[in-house]
Amino acid sequence: MPVVSPSLIALLHRLFADRHGELAHALQRREWAAGLVQKLPPHERTDPDAWFHQLTQRVQLEKRETALLDLLRELREERRPEIDAVAVELAQRADTPSASSPPPKRTKAGAGAKATTQAKPTQAAPWRPIRVLHLSDLHFSAKTAWDSGTVLGRLAADVARLRAEVGEIHLVVVTGDIANFGTADEYAQATAWLTGPLATAAGVTPAQIRVVPGNHDVHRGSITRTANVLAKGLLSEDDPQQAIAEVLSSETERAPLLARQAAYLTFAQTFHPGLTVPWWSERPEIQGLTVHLAGLNSAWLSASDNDRGNLLLSRWQCNQLLAGADTADLTIALLHHPWDYLHEHDQESEEEIRRRCGVILNGHLHQQKARLASDPDRDVLQLAAGASYAGSKWANAYQLLELDPMRGEARAHFRVWDGHDWIPDRNRYQKAPDGVATLPLRRSPNAPKPPPDDDPTEDITDDPTPVRTPRERYAALLQGQLDKLPDVFRVGGGPRTIEAVYVEVTLAAHERELDCGADAPHAQGRKVSGKFIGGVEDLHGRVPLTRVLAHNHRRWGLLGEPGGGKTTLLRHVAIELLSKPGGPLPIYLKVAELEQGLPTAITALCSRSPPPTSRRLCWVRPKPGARCC
Repeated sequence: MPVVSPSLIALLHRLFADRHGELAHALQRREWAAGLVQKLPPHERTDPDAWFHQLTQRVQLEKRETALLDLLRELREERRPEIDAVAVELAQRADTPSASSPPPKRTKAGAGAKATTQAKPTQAAPWRPIRVLHLSDLHFSAKTAWDSGTVLGRLAADVARLRAEVGEIHLVVVTGDIANFGTADEYAQATAWLTGPLATAAGVTPAQIRVVPGNHDVHRGSITRTANVLAKGLLSEDDPQQAIAEVLSSETERAPLLARQAAYLTFAQTFHPGLTVPWWSERPEIQGLTVHLAGLNSAWLSASDNDRGNLLLSRWQCNQLLAGADTADLTIALLHHPWDYLHEHDQESEEEIRRRCGVILNGHLHQQKARLASDPDRDVLQLAAGASYAGSKWANAYQLLELDPMRGEARAHFRVWDGHDWIPDRNRYQKAPDGVATLPLRRSPNAPKPPPDDDPTEDITDDPTPVRTPRERYAALLQGQLDKLPDVFRVGGGPRTIEAVYVEVTLAAHERELDCGADAPHAQGRKVSGKFIGGVEDLHGRVPLTRVLAHNHRRWGLLGEPGGGKTTLLRHVAIELLSKPGGPLPIYLKVAELEQGLPTAITALCSRSPPPTSRRLCWVRPKPGARCC
């Protein structure tokens, strides 16, 4: 048993004091720590002193000090110097073997194999993400201000909550359709909101806000006949890309084409002082990393509702805005339209952007989407923000992105408007049940490379990561998903887990016949339903949940009124079963996940075949008035 580090315990006290529940919740969401937390006493029933001591002991036993320190830096960025000091002390202790330390384990050296004393280090870089708030399709208009004012006002409030939870926001990007008809009064509304409520909520200045135009940022009344003739002529040239380059590089020749975005350009100068054309690029330093931002204009030829397949970015624009991008730690391309809006003469612009940019952010689709594209040479992460305001026809949405090119990892927080407030978009992806997806990211060219594995025969028995069974891995994953208290029930400083608020309920056996008529899929449905409660006669009347779970009947159904606590009860049941190593294995599925069938849903959850379902069900009903939370 390792000697528990008093410095690490003291650090935990300073950082979290009486808020050790916050740390416990954060640990439960990390795959490496979920099983570790299960071995600790419940934090809500344990004195902080004792909990911090046991956590430190368990972390050191499993050699997870570095991972814990990375998590502390993420949660308490402003206290990094304190955390780094303890990290140095722990590293020095690790380098100084004690008198009682056993000799290092050696590998078995076979013919031609090298004997080594320990496994190669594989520690990941510390998590220091660049946080980007991604909005799109705001559609500011005096006509809809009565509705958009509420939605966007609460969006700003949600951004403030999210910022308090995840940390400092470094950049705000808006990928087009800021206005509705491209008029000056609409941009006045947009400027007031972006530089006022949103900037305050995100903790940024106008210098940290970046914009690109969309088709709604075109004032169609400003499109002249000369501009239409010029646009058609460009595409009829023998070498369209050369003709486009000559026109866009000339202030005089491009003027008729860009007149449609004159009001937008004036608006954009609020955030890009001195901007003379509606596209831009820059290389700010954020979090000590060089970030190349390319603000591409995909709407400079937009003229009607039939834009699909008729728009141009152009190789000239790509080359101008992406020059030097290859040397940046992170390159982000901003544009409004998806690729299928580009003309057939401009398909190569997509390849150029994908080759030179690790992240592509766009709008227009009015629904959130994350797309990963990989080939042997590169990874590309493309995210569509959805419409931050599009009335009631579309699900309003936005994203907060955490991008760490040194680790090669990104996290996308998907947010959606539920008609009353902004909530995590838990239904966007099955693998993002809390509305947060972890995604691969193109690594910085300056990121440290892992040491080469020059000895494939090397023994890795000294790997500090404990070997876990498939059940333990599944239990850790499910525990982290189920024990998180839904946002709607959270209050500042209050409990954050289901187990912290769960109240024991009593249940009643309930005889209810299944709808198994003559047309039911199972010919013997009536016969089966008639035997529904056979074998559970001992559960008549009110019984506690513990008796139900301990009963030898293994198939149950739960009935209850809306809001009666069925979901919370089922989460609690699953968590209870997970805590028993030799007990039944719970499989927790949502109705929405069954659209493609039970086997598909279970495979997506745990990559295992579904269990047999031939045994009969019994139903239980919560006692009237009893609630789970």
